Amino acid sequence: MNHGVVDRVVPLVEATKALAVAIDSCDEPIMERQSVKSTVLASVGYEPDTQVLELEFGSGKIYRYRGVSAELHAWLVRAKDKGGFFRRMIDGKFEYERVDHVDPNAPSLMEALRASLRQTQGESDEPDR
Repeated sequence: MNHGVVDRVVPLVEATKALAVAIDSCDEPIMERQSVKSTVLASVGYEPDTQVLELEFGSGKIYRYRGVSAELHAWLVRAKDKGGFFRRMIDGKFEYERVDHVDPNAPSLMEALRASLRQTQGESDEPDR
């Protein structure tokens, strides 16, 4: 009997279960962000009830800043130089956390899924030489 297919599918099923657990354990809601025209920022979101500002940077990293007033959020969105405004008015002035990864050193979800697919297809993680 050929168990090759089963051997390749089991890691994918386990990875899918682990991803579902990680998603279920996330206790903070996903914040809606709007794209912005900026060389530094990709998108900006704001939750006025909790005064949380969420910024997605061009690198793809996402941070939440706590205690940001609605006025400061509005100024950021209107600023012509959003990167400069961020550096002057937000960076280092508010408590923050990175929210795009639980572990900042972890691979991105896309990288993890690609690795899992390569593994299930019997491919190596090593680049072609």
